[in-house]
Amino acid sequence: MTYKMILAALLSATILTGCTTVAVTGAVGGAATIHDRRTTGAVMDDSQIELEAIGIMNDHPEIDEVAQISPISHNRQLLLIGQASNMEAARRYAKLVAAIPNVRAVFNEVEQGAHASFGDRTSDAYMTTKVKLSLTGMDIEGFDITRVNVSTFLDRVYLMGLVTRREAAAVTDRVRGISGVKKVIDIFEYIDR
Repeated sequence: MTYKMILAALLSATILTGCTTVAVTGAVGGAATIHDRRTTGAVMDDSQIELEAIGIMNDHPEIDEVAQISPISHNRQLLLIGQASNMEAARRYAKLVAAIPNVRAVFNEVEQGAHASFGDRTSDAYMTTKVKLSLTGMDIEGFDITRVNVSTFLDRVYLMGLVTRREAAAVTDRVRGISGVKKVIDIFEYIDR
């Protein structure tokens, strides 16, 4: 019963705000800042990188008209997810955001296609919540769910974070087993070599 109540609350908050990361991150936000493996500087840089990436999109209406792209920064690595009817515009945007100060790498996962519908975005918000909740039960010593950044676009789940190889393998395996997940793309950075 508790699981269903948490899921319903997170999904409701997500739909009302229209922002996947606000609901999921808000639920664990306080803990995330305490347990994050990124430096304080990297956390601040990630926020700044995302804001600048959004600003670049707003400054280029010719790209914004043909592309629906979400920039997600983690440890100064920038993931671009979404769709574009004009892939040249998406590639141009990737080059523009690569020039943002402190960006170490850009992962352009934008696909060719029309803008996602409200129903698609709602489904993705639900999937992100479902994935996050499924990771709460991971039985790995020292594992903390707040260290994994989860994003979803058209039922493709993107995973980022500073993790051990063991954590990455367990998380990826768990997410692959979730009903409705079409593909798992991990962009983890490993803290053990």
